[in-house]
Amino acid sequence: MALIRCPECGGELSTTAPSCPKCGYQQHAPPPTVVRTTEGLTGKFLDPVNNVRGCLRLVVLFLIVGLLLCLVGNYR
Repeated sequence: MALIRCPECGGELSTTAPSCPKCGYQQHAPPPTVVRTTEGLTGKFLDPVNNVRGCLRLVVLFLIVGLLLCLVGNYR
């Protein structure tokens, strides 16, 4: 443990102190807060409306591809 000068006020503070006792300068940044969401740790929330639209688009795409394959199979 050593004493260093505060970059804000010039007072002395310990290297292990979280903040300066004179001015309150935060020597060490607090650890980031981790927020768990529906997509893990990304910070993004799933939008149920867009999620349903995406599923519907996928179903329609499969139906169209299936119909095209049936039509091609009937002509052979």
